Order: sequence, then structure tokens, then C-alpha cells
Amino acid sequence: MGSCFSVRLKIESSRLDGFLSSKTDTSLFTYHRGSDTIYLLLYVDDIILTASSPTLISMVISRLSSEFPMSDLGPLSFFLGIAASRSKSGLFLSQSTFAQEILARADMVSCNPCSTPADTKTKLAVDGEPVSDPTLYRSLAGALQYLTFTRPDIAYAVQQVCLFMHDPRLPHFNALKRILRYLKGTLSHGLHIKASAVDRLVAYSDADWAGCPTTRRSTSGFCVYLGDNLVSWSSKRQHVVSRSSAEAEYRGIANVVAETAWLRNLLLELYCPLSRATVVFCDNVSAMYLASNPVQHQRTKHVEIDLHFVRERVAIGHVRVLHVPSAYQYADIFTKGLPTSKVTSASVPPSPRSPRTQTEILQSTNLKSFSFNVLKTATRNFRPDSVLGEGGFGSVFKGWIDEQSLAAAKPGTGTVIAVKRLNHEGIQGHQEWLAEINYLGQLYHQNLVKLIGYCLEDDHRLLVYEFMPRGSLENHLFRRSSYFQPLSWNLRIKVALGAAKGLAYLHSPEAKVIYRDFKSSNILIDSNYNAKLSDFGLAKDGPVDGKSHVSTRVMGTHGYAAPEYMATGHLTARSDIYSFGVVLLELLTGRRSIDKNRPSGEQILVVFAKPYLSSKRKILHIMDPRIEGQYTPGAATRAAILAMKCLMKEPQHRPSADEIVKALEQLQELQKASESLRTETVQKDKDDEKENKVVSSYPRPLASSSGSSGGG
Repeated sequence: MGSCFSVRLKIESSRLDGFLSSKTDTSLFTYHRGSDTIYLLLYVDDIILTASSPTLISMVISRLSSEFPMSDLGPLSFFLGIAASRSKSGLFLSQSTFAQEILARADMVSCNPCSTPADTKTKLAVDGEPVSDPTLYRSLAGALQYLTFTRPDIAYAVQQVCLFMHDPRLPHFNALKRILRYLKGTLSHGLHIKASAVDRLVAYSDADWAGCPTTRRSTSGFCVYLGDNLVSWSSKRQHVVSRSSAEAEYRGIANVVAETAWLRNLLLELYCPLSRATVVFCDNVSAMYLASNPVQHQRTKHVEIDLHFVRERVAIGHVRVLHVPSAYQYADIFTKGLPTSKVTSASVPPSPRSPRTQTEILQSTNLKSFSFNVLKTATRNFRPDSVLGEGGFGSVFKGWIDEQSLAAAKPGTGTVIAVKRLNHEGIQGHQEWLAEINYLGQLYHQNLVKLIGYCLEDDHRLLVYEFMPRGSLENHLFRRSSYFQPLSWNLRIKVALGAAKGLAYLHSPEAKVIYRDFKSSNILIDSNYNAKLSDFGLAKDGPVDGKSHVSTRVMGTHGYAAPEYMATGHLTARSDIYSFGVVLLELLTGRRSIDKNRPSGEQILVVFAKPYLSSKRKILHIMDPRIEGQYTPGAATRAAILAMKCLMKEPQHRPSADEIVKALEQLQELQKASESLRTETVQKDKDDEKENKVVSSYPRPLASSSGSSGGG
């Protein structure tokens, strides 16, 4: 009866003037004329109807009611076992009632909750004793499959237990019960849909290479966001064995590209066409290059169909495949069991803070786009005598531009600038150039160097900064020349405080950035000895969604990088604090972090200095002799203790950047009070000496004069 009704209703709906039957979804009918839009979704004898105005809804209901007996149930609240509730934040879809029914069917209503739906250590294989009631297993597994419509967090675990429905064993049933225990503690979870722009599709694809212990086939997973809302997801075993992780990842990309192609067609029929390419993020660099590399390599011929399919979409501009760090790989939850810290309290992966594309980064800043010829003229053709310094990115040149037009100016006129030019044979490249623009184009603080503009022309990559007349802290500490004078104790504390304030801003909730390359050569000094942090090519966004760290490829400068980061690649804000401690040691001792010219026991500054830091007497033995007499023993001890805290082995024991700022401000006040007291003491001594001189200048009366006067 229901099937006949469905067929008749579809025929009648298609006869309605202006209605079109969807080619992407046979249950969908659309109407669009001028500003009027109607969507009708039909499943057997249930209908969801929405339109651009209540009048249109009433018109359609009236037309259909004349042909079929129908009941208007009002605003959407329940459809196919899915409850829909509205709030100010949007629409919430939930199957909590159905989840409770599944628990009752399994006689697990009173079971103890579990924090994760799948085991992180073991994977299911064909082993163990057969279950006593395979029909119950299949019934529960099938019900859980339907529950994944609003519970993406259980998609991977359900996919795993469904692989063994033909021959379920006890380990498989235990895994299924674990899912039910997880549901017991998360009955309130569901799918949130909020108001959002529908101008972009962003997808995340991941694969667990050779994850099946029996067949060594891989598991693909993806999730797709329309604007800020999760609209599609999948966890699926691949059909064939992949011979490399790149192949497994690429097959996953092909799956999500097919899904996004269907979604783009659906949006087209809903009169919401996308003008922007779908961005697909994966965390495998090789797979990303395969998507756009037109050269057919021998090792990729066996995945030729997937290659051509994805490349065709890339070529016509519908898809862009980009790399994403593992920390932002939201599809992880669809390919493997994750620990509790990564299974968030929400039942869906968080709406992503998507890594921005190059176009988005360059368009979102207020930076000036310079031509290469302008910068070439401004720096006098990058003359060697204009070089201010060199680093991993390339050389920095001094130049001049007009303050108003920003055109090249004659040397000595206009505004002085510093132009950093990428050395293509260096250790950094385009990504570091783009990262610099991404961060300094958005972050503004008195202790961050100001980025004025950039140049992107052919293979030229340049960055234009404000000119810092006193150069880097490294030069003042370690270069022996008449131009770079040794910094006094007071100036060293001032520079340390300024750098700490810059770091505190980066770590603040406003910025949430890990600097990753804090060192003396990246601390620049202006004419008033204010410190400013520069060079953000290695900076990273801080952890999000409750994560404790960001996992990255280990980069940075040996001697400054935190030991736990060097060992594991786990990057936190406290990694920057360790680097600050090294720089503070350089300020106190006047020694480099690593100096191969010193005796073997003194080459690594942290190792050499640590035994001296906790003693008031010992610390004086390693202080820079060039500032001897400029500080009190108490001030030196306070600075040494702060450095020691920053260099603690356990990151959680290190102070925050805000705590460092507070400690240095107190040290600065202590130094000022000490100097004020010393000045008063010196002045008092001078006054006493002057008074003594005045008193002794009066002549004593002669004895003979006194006697002659008395005799008279």
C-alpha cells in the first residue's frame, strides 16, 4: 500500500506546474520560479516540505490533499525515527529514543558506560569462538548502522563489527557491546545543524593503511562540510589491497571526490550552485602531489582509474587537493579507534578551522603587494653592501620607499624598509613565506615586527618589513664590532621583557600561536631598544578542541628547541618557554646556545650553565663579564632562577609567558629601586664630603693672637 502511494505521489508531484524530479535523488522534487523556491522530499508515505514562504507551503499541501488523504503534522519534529528540535543555535537531530531501544533489545539498559566506541590497541580479526545467537548480533549491528545517520562518532566502530555479520565471533560481539556501552553514556548526543553560508564544500580524507590484520586491506574515511555543517561522512573498508600508504590515501581521496561531486550536483538542483572549488584535505603529501601531477609514474599505474578520475576533477577546477597537518585531520575518527582525549563530547567532529588557501591568505590581509622591480630598485638591485643579515629563508636587504606611494625611493630618502628575499637553495621555501604572511598579516602587537607587504611574481618570493635600526639581539650579544655595542644589564632586561610580552600575546586566547623558532637572531631591536619578534615561517596554530599539543615535523634551531619536541614532535606553548629560557641564559652569560669553539664541557650552554643557576654564589661565575658591576647579586639570582624554571624537563612545570612577563617586570622594578638607593647613597656621600670640606676651610685662631689680646 505504501509503495503504491509513493509511486502515485511521485507522479502527481511531477505533474505539479513547475516541479522537477531530481536526478541526483529520486525522492526529491524542486520548484523554482523567481524568488519562490519549494523542496519536497518523499519517502514511502512520509513527506518533508519546505518553501521560501508559508503561502507556498499551504498551496502545495492544498493541491496534494485534493488527490490524497493527508495530515499536516506542522513544523518538522520527527521523521523516520529521527527527532528534530529547533533552538536559537539551529537544528538538533537525535536518535536517542532509537538508541535506548537498541540497548533494551540487547538487555544492556543498565550497563556501565564506556568513554570510547572502539579499542585503540587491537583490531578485529577472524578468530574466537562463534557467538551463540548470530541473529541477535546481525539485528543489533544493522540497527547500529541506522544510528550512524546522526552519530558519526560510532561510524568506524559500527563498520568494523558489520564486517563480520556473516560469521560473528565472541571478540566481535564484545566489540559490539563496547559500542552499546559507549551509547549508554552518550544518549544525548546527536547532529547539530546551524545557520551557515552554503558557498563552499570542505572535505577531509584519511586512510588506515593495511589496517585489517587478516586481509591487510585499508580503511578509508572521510567527512564533508557544507559551510560550517557536517553533511556527509563515511568509514569503509577498501576493496583491494594497497601497496603503499600513498595508494591507500589516494583511493580514499577518490571516494570523497566522488561524494563531493554528487553533493555539488545536488546543490545545483537545489538552486545553490557552488562557484568555488571543493577543497579536499589529506595528511599524505605523496597523495596530494599525485592529484595534480600529470606525469604517470610506473608505481601508480595500478591506481590509474582513480588517478584519472581525481585529476579530471582537479583540471576542470571542481576540486583542489591540499595537505593538512595531522592535528587538523578530522577524518581520523572514521579510520581508527581514538583515545578518550580525541573523542570529543560532541557526537560529530568539530566544525573545522580550515587551513586557509593561498588566495584566502593574500586577500584577507591589508598588506601591500609589491612588484619585483620596485623592490629591486628600492634595494639598489640587492647590492651586497645593502645586506642586513641572512637566515634560513634568505638574505635581508636595506631599501627605501616613498612613504605615501610606496614606490621605490632614492637611498637616504623616504621610509627605510627591510626586504627579505627567498633563497631557493636554502632550507625554507614557499610554505614559510606564506606562513609569514598568514600570521603577520593578521597579528598586530607592539612587540611583533610589522610586515608591510610582499612580492609574489614568477618564482620570486619577498617580504617587506619595517626597518629595525639596531638589528638583532644576536648581533649585540655575540658580534664584536664598533657598530654593535654590548648591551647593558638594564637593556638586557628590557629586551627580555619585550620579547616575553610578544610571546605572551602569541600564546593568548586572541592569537593562539606557537612561535616554534624563538631565538636571539629572531629578536629585533628598534632605536629605543624595544624588542620585536620576527620570522614566523615556522609558527603553528596552537592546539584546539581540548588537545594538549600539536604534532608536527620537527623543525627549529638546535640548541633552542625543547627536548620533548625534538624527541616526539609534540609541540606546545611550553616548547616556546624552553626556548625563551635559552635566550635568557644567553643574555645573562653572553654565551651562544651552542659554541663549538669552547671546551667540550662548555659547548652546549644549557648543559654547562644548569649547575650554576641554583646557587647565588655560583651564578656570578658565569655572568657576562662585560656587565660586571651593573646588577646586584639578588637581581642576577632572580634572573637565573627564572631561566632555570623555563628550562625544566617537564613542560607542565615551566611558567607561562604571562608569568615570565610578571617576573621580569618585578626584576625591573627591583633593579630600579636598587639603582635609586645607590644614587641616593652616592649623593649623600658627595654631600657629606662637600660639607666636610666646607667645615675644614675655616682657619683656626692663632695662640699668640689670643694671648696678646688677653694681656692688653
